[in-house]
Amino acid sequence: VRGIISSLVEYGLLYKSNGDIQHALEKYKQADEFAHNTDDKVSKAEIAAAMAEIQVEANQFDQALRNADKVLDAVSESSNQKLFIRALIIKSKILIHENEFLSATQLLDKVLDESRSSGNLIYELEALRLGAICFERLGRVDRAQHYRNDFALLNEKIKNTDLLRQIDRLQFQLLVEKVEAENKILRTTKVHNESVISRQRFQNVILLITV
Repeated sequence: VRGIISSLVEYGLLYKSNGDIQHALEKYKQADEFAHNTDDKVSKAEIAAAMAEIQVEANQFDQALRNADKVLDAVSESSNQKLFIRALIIKSKILIHENEFLSATQLLDKVLDESRSSGNLIYELEALRLGAICFERLGRVDRAQHYRNDFALLNEKIKNTDLLRQIDRLQFQLLVEKVEAENKILRTTKVHNESVISRQRFQNVILLITV
């Protein structure tokens, strides 16, 4: 059953990445139906979170809220911090849609605390982006600007981190290629030397026979 669930979730992710929200939701709903036959609370919560995120994009806010609450019923900040944060972000987006900006900032403060404590830069970045929107709509321009500044700094940090990772991967690849090239040269040299030795031995045998 878990193999089927994983496959359906993968199909859902594929459809989502291609912008096909309807088919993505269908796959997640099918995965959710199979998940009901298991006792895996985390898998159920992950599917509910994925569905809620898509439902927010599709403006299906009531369904998204129900799924976000399912996640929060199943996990906590201590049992599964990542899923907990995802659910809070989903609920904050729903509150923003409902113009409940102050309530949204309270959830986003929690997201910032949790994401910073775990070093999850992506969720921290999203909380800063949404927080800036909320404070702008609340008329707290200075606080909104503060969030935007933090967002810009963190976004640059993430880009630099990604760039360093790409450089590390490139350097590693170059090292691998260098080692492979050196090994190829060594193998070629070894074959050449063995050929020379074999030829020399053959010539020595011919000389002995001649003598």
